[in-house]
Amino acid sequence: MLKRAFLFVVLFGIGLLTYYRGLHIPFYNDDFQRAFTNPREMVFQGFTSANPHDGFYRPLEQTALAAIQILWKWDSLPIRLLHLLFNSALALLVFHSLRKLEVHLVSAVIAALYVIMSQLGAFTILSNNTLSQVMGSFFSALSLWLLYQYHELGRSEGDRGKYYLSIFFFILALLSKETSTGLLPAIFFLITTGQTTNADGLRKLRRIFLEMLPYNLGLLFYGFLRMNAGGNLPVFGSSDMYGFRIGSNLLKHLWLFMGEAVLPVSTVTVIRAQYVHTYVVVLVSFIFAGILFSIVAIGLWKSKRKRLIKGLFAMILFSWLPAIMLNHISEIYIYNSLFYFAMLVGISCDHYRDLFSERPPAIITASLWLILISAGTTNIIGIQEKASLMTNEGERASSLLPQIISITRNNQEDNWLYLVNPEHSEFTYSKYASRYFDVLFNADTIVRYYSGKPRSHYFIGDSSKCAESARLHPGIAIGFDQQTMRTYPITLSPDR
Repeated sequence: MLKRAFLFVVLFGIGLLTYYRGLHIPFYNDDFQRAFTNPREMVFQGFTSANPHDGFYRPLEQTALAAIQILWKWDSLPIRLLHLLFNSALALLVFHSLRKLEVHLVSAVIAALYVIMSQLGAFTILSNNTLSQVMGSFFSALSLWLLYQYHELGRSEGDRGKYYLSIFFFILALLSKETSTGLLPAIFFLITTGQTTNADGLRKLRRIFLEMLPYNLGLLFYGFLRMNAGGNLPVFGSSDMYGFRIGSNLLKHLWLFMGEAVLPVSTVTVIRAQYVHTYVVVLVSFIFAGILFSIVAIGLWKSKRKRLIKGLFAMILFSWLPAIMLNHISEIYIYNSLFYFAMLVGISCDHYRDLFSERPPAIITASLWLILISAGTTNIIGIQEKASLMTNEGERASSLLPQIISITRNNQEDNWLYLVNPEHSEFTYSKYASRYFDVLFNADTIVRYYSGKPRSHYFIGDSSKCAESARLHPGIAIGFDQQTMRTYPITLSPDR
């Protein structure tokens, strides 16, 4: 136990060093949906009311963030530390699981470090509105691991505690984030394919029904709480970004998820290189990704743990449900599968350790370690690049928000405020690089509250879109000077 505790402290420390540039990212964009003007009320309303800003029912996140904001206002450091604590716990779970499966110590450590240093988790760790994702992923992985132990490593009366704990953490995952509903088919898969006694068909069906029953009841209980709290419901066929559909989006999102998972460099670097037509960077990135992918794939192909490997790939697909059916996805959803990818990395490394355990060729051993260290380095560089970009975005929002509040306070309440982005084309990508005023998307509730103008409106867009809106809603327009980080009035004619 002491060794595990020490390892957790070490993993947390490495996480702090890896993410040090992003420990103080101010709120911006979607983060404002988790910035409460009444945190004391939100603490007690977490389980009875959905978030009034976006309608999501995520009671554990809402309660935790409200408590943090009571104590530290909008300081993002406590949020980041909480993210890193859960991420370190996930890494420790990977290490513990692999050791339980008799994977060598070095391979288990490499897999745990993969969780900490993979840029796959950067978006989730660095955002201020993703605690639900961090908690949901950890509780989901823990629930499935406990159920796996119960079925695969000894299904006896003495192990029933693992089964009950699995149900408990399943419910916690649901209360963290709605995408944890994808756990149910994963649980069904584990129960139906697990090592069981030689029961006949009817007895086996009865056992499956009885073991699934608590999970189904837990899902129904969660659904009741969600409906009672007024949480938004999934809409199939909607064009909304959070609407669901089944079509070409599945293949597109599957491709994006896989690309994000195998890239050992920052996704921002690759997307920006495509934008400015620096295809050499794209080519080198994908060649490096291909080398790493091939090494891991060969290790898995040669491994004797075929049944476990197939199960982990199935868990990856389940972890992407139901997010893969959304109209719009972001890097946040790939975090659900981080545990399973890390397990595969550990199993693959263990094959090479067994292969070269007696008399390894020095050149091959050195090459593998060089590739491994290079991959870790490029991932850390990618994380720090993303942290710097998100810090810049947050600082711009921190500079703009008080200016917009002041302008709104002095503006007539019926006059709209138009925040006009510059016309020239610029690189934008997700939350890492947005147009000037776009960092204030979703800050309208904050502006209304602190300006004392509850009926005020502001509109963000380029001059043509602002002019079009101004035909219906007259108002004033302001621009943004990137050098001074100050706003200034501009003329916007509705007839333009």
